Amino acid sequence: MIPELKFEYIADVSNEYAYICVHRGEELSNPFMEIRINDDRSLDFIIYQSNKDVWISLEEMNLIVNKAQIFLKKAIRDNESEKKWDKWPDGLTHNAATMRKMTSREIAFINGLLKGTRWHERYASALANMWVNDIGDKGGSLRFRPNHANSSYDKVIAEYDFKDTDGVDVTAYLTVDNHDDLYELEIVKQSLSAVSVLPELK
Repeated sequence: MIPELKFEYIADVSNEYAYICVHRGEELSNPFMEIRINDDRSLDFIIYQSNKDVWISLEEMNLIVNKAQIFLKKAIRDNESEKKWDKWPDGLTHNAATMRKMTSREIAFINGLLKGTRWHERYASALANMWVNDIGDKGGSLRFRPNHANSSYDKVIAEYDFKDTDGVDVTAYLTVDNHDDLYELEIVKQSLSAVSVLPELK
C-alpha cells in the first residue's frame, strides 16, 4: 500500500530555488522532507533535522522521486516558454503558477478600502490588471507586484474591521511601500484560520 503523502509547492522564495514540502497524512504543519528545485534544474532532497531518524519506505521514496520529477519537468517546460520564472523588481523569483490577477471580490474590497484616500483615483481602474501573490497559508492576504527593486513596507493607508461568516473578528490592512505603491492587503483573523469571504464595502 502506497502511503498517503501530501506535496506542497512553495514558489515565493529567494531567487535561488523553489521547493516542495513533503508531508505525511493530513498534518501540514510539520513536513519531514524538502525538495529544492535549483536554477540549474537539479534537485536537492533534504530531510529536516527533527526527522533525521524517520524511516522512509521504498514505496514512499519512489513516489517522492516521481513527484519531484513531474514538478521539475513542469518547471523546465514553463521556463522554456518564458512562463516559469518572473524576476520581480524586488529581487525575488516568483512563479507564474502562483502569480495571478485578483478576483472580482478582492478588487471590490480593495477598491472600497481605497475610497477616501489619495490612492483611490490612481488605482480604482488599475486593480483588475495588477498581479498579486497569495501570502503564507492563503488566508486572504496578498502581495502586489512591486515596481521598484528596493520595495519595502512603509505604512498602512486603510484599515477595516469585520466579522467572518463564523463570527470571528477580522481586520484588513491595506499598505503601501516606500515608493507609495500598493504593497500588501493583509488579512488578520483572530483564530488564524482562512477568511471565508471578503465583505462588500459600500
